[in-house]
Amino acid sequence: MTADIQAFLDAIGYERGLSANTQAAYRRDLEAFAAFLSRIGIATAAAVTRDAITAFLQDQRHDGRAAATVARRLVAIKVFFRFLVAEGRIPADVTETMVSPKVGRLLPHIPGEGDVARLIDGRVPDGHRESARAAACEARDRSVVELFYACGLRVSELASLRVGDVDHDSAQVRCTGKGSKQRVIPVGEAALTALRRYLDQARPVLASGCPADGALFVNGRGGGLTRQGVWRLIVQRARAAGIRGRLTPHTLRHCFASHLLQHGADLRTIQELLGHVDIATTQIYTHVDSSRLLQIHRDFHPRA
Repeated sequence: MTADIQAFLDAIGYERGLSANTQAAYRRDLEAFAAFLSRIGIATAAAVTRDAITAFLQDQRHDGRAAATVARRLVAIKVFFRFLVAEGRIPADVTETMVSPKVGRLLPHIPGEGDVARLIDGRVPDGHRESARAAACEARDRSVVELFYACGLRVSELASLRVGDVDHDSAQVRCTGKGSKQRVIPVGEAALTALRRYLDQARPVLASGCPADGALFVNGRGGGLTRQGVWRLIVQRARAAGIRGRLTPHTLRHCFASHLLQHGADLRTIQELLGHVDIATTQIYTHVDSSRLLQIHRDFHPRA
């Protein structure tokens, strides 16, 4: 089955142009499925039955996988089997009548503006680096948080930014999102100020010998900051600021959207800024900000 999975991944990568992250997610889901099949003695896709798929999903639930993860893995299996049938590798699609379960969407916890300010102003203690490098890392980390909150970027979008993607004159950032779609997002003065300080004073210290037009954010060795590196610095900074609860780069994306909505931005504008294809994805923030909806109803309904 390994060869079938690789053929499928090649097809979705080359023909459909799916991102490396999406391909990696498909690979993880299908490899988990193949490992389960191997344990129960099924070696080929042609030998897979509906009962085997159902048993895999039940096994995933018993392992404590979230409902969303189990649902996503069934989707991956269904897409995989459709590919195998289309390519003539198996005679029939045993997943054709299997229905993916509906997964309720959890409302994200949105930290307040005060928490975000503490995250930006906080400083991670560092006694292991020389002062110049420690100061450079601090300037970089602050500008990372400022840019996340200013633009609502995904972590992969921020990690892939190049120096030339920031237009300081027009106060805009150009990023590449899902499906290789580009969008241009305004940047506030606070984030631009942090970026200028980082580019002028910190990046040359961290990226000595690296091209000036390379990755916008670099690590201590001068290479581009990875998605994992960005996650790590956000989590460390949140802990140092004493912010309770789970706070990740995606949390800052939620903060960006929710705080815009609280201050009067319309949903269509937020959809465009976030790069959502479907406004239904953006509408989760109307549920998060129920207090604003209640106030609007009180202010404008004739019989409120």
